[in-house]
Amino acid sequence: MPVLHFSTFLKLLSSSTGDRIRTISKYSQPGGMDYWRPLRAGLTQLTLHGTSAADARQYVEDNAFTNVRGNPENCIDRFDKISTWAAKQSGNLADSPQRGVWTSPNELFSVHIEPDFTILGRDNARVVSCYPTDAPQLSRDTAGSGIILLRRFYGEASNYSFQIYDVNRNRCYKSPTNISESLLTADIDDIERHFRANQ
Repeated sequence: MPVLHFSTFLKLLSSSTGDRIRTISKYSQPGGMDYWRPLRAGLTQLTLHGTSAADARQYVEDNAFTNVRGNPENCIDRFDKISTWAAKQSGNLADSPQRGVWTSPNELFSVHIEPDFTILGRDNARVVSCYPTDAPQLSRDTAGSGIILLRRFYGEASNYSFQIYDVNRNRCYKSPTNISESLLTADIDDIERHFRANQ
């Protein structure tokens, strides 16, 4: 069963039908490389291990140029943007809650649920997942769909608030819209349909 990273799932939700089919076709084949892995690892250094922002950035740089094909500078650029944004938030940075895998209703694909970090305030804990991709652009509706999926995974009774930070546009989405849930259901059905066609 193909396993998508959460940011890839958000990308699928935001994609046109043609781009969605092209992306799914790639995930239906073995192999591939996790382009944003150095970025996520750098954020883990920053939040879980208490590494300074400068040292975590160096970690991203060292690993991006070793492990990323294409344009490794993108990982460094996104780290800079995320760490700058996070430093301006009220609260302390901490690691994300437990990670896991959400499986689609017909078990045709699954999604790694791995938020990037938590911002601990005096009375709340904001769990943040980052969207580092240039395109397609997130909308309020699709970001809201992602927030609903996080709520389903962690349970409605959890004490977290879930947010999605669109890195390149410096925009943080904090709540679903009134159509996000219906959109999520329709998009999951469509994504499953395309994965079934690629079996």
